[in-house]
Amino acid sequence: MAIGHEHWHEQGEIYALGALDEQELKEFEAHLASGCAICEAYVRETREALLLLHRSITPMISCDRPGSRPQYLPPLPPPTCRA
Repeated sequence: MAIGHEHWHEQGEIYALGALDEQELKEFEAHLASGCAICEAYVRETREALLLLHRSITPMISCDRPGSRPQYLPPLPPPTCRA
């Protein structure tokens, strides 16, 4: 990572989550538009990691009765590659 890029690195994580406020969003998108390959790659990698994380979480069915234990759904099958 380039020296002095820590701020943009942090903003990239928040951007990938879609959680920047209006002013931060404008600033970060202007930074990306300036052609920063480091941040472009970092946002792409962070989004891919978030997608994989989402796919790895086992959904849970809530309990119907107070005091009962939660029931878990079986894990999702791994994603398949399509050629």
